[in-house]
Amino acid sequence: MGSGRHRAHRVLLTRTEPGASRQAQALCEAGFEPVKLPLLDIEPVACQVPSETPDIAIALSAHAVTHGSELIAAWRNRPTWLAVGKATARSLAEAGIDTIHPSRASSEGLLALHALAECRGCQVGILCGESPRALLREVLTAKGAHVTEYPVYRRLPLERNSDYHAHFANLSAVVVSSVEGLQIFTEMWNTYRDAAPVVLCVNSERVAMRARGLGFDDVRIVSEPTGRGLARALAGWLRRTA
Repeated sequence: MGSGRHRAHRVLLTRTEPGASRQAQALCEAGFEPVKLPLLDIEPVACQVPSETPDIAIALSAHAVTHGSELIAAWRNRPTWLAVGKATARSLAEAGIDTIHPSRASSEGLLALHALAECRGCQVGILCGESPRALLREVLTAKGAHVTEYPVYRRLPLERNSDYHAHFANLSAVVVSSVEGLQIFTEMWNTYRDAAPVVLCVNSERVAMRARGLGFDDVRIVSEPTGRGLARALAGWLRRTA
């Protein structure tokens, strides 16, 4: 796939670093032309370390690992650690923590793990951003777990660059990894005079439903959108739509 046969396909990457660079490297190796345009910035949020250590700790993103370092240092290997996906598990591994993660990077994937099947009476700590999706908390609480969310960062819209439309020329696909990012991209895309149909790649059914509601027709879900999996999926989709 590194022969360059997909070189004509420009792919817009909208996520924050370091994820955008990992995606870009994998796409370059597969012969695509990645275009990085982060739409959100990440700001840490102060979080007090609790006196008790949870039985199960869940990290919902690599940003949660980065900005939840004080909690991670305090808990270390005492709880069972779960990561929402491979990239988050990699970040925890770099901090010296072994984790379990689902093959499908989502709240639904986490809930399907054996570690969360029987959690009545368990203390569950969730490292997350501000305003996390409620599904994980609600389902675990219904199972009898005592759930505490620890928001350690927030997403902020980046100030728009006046020449962002230059990034939109001749795109074949766009990769969006959050509802917030999708909303910002849509507002920008709708002001672009030469907007043409693109394959919109998202990381969950929740983001996909929102994208369809915003008028995107060709929405595809990539279960592991961090690198080679994204490249393989794009190659197949774009070949079929060529």
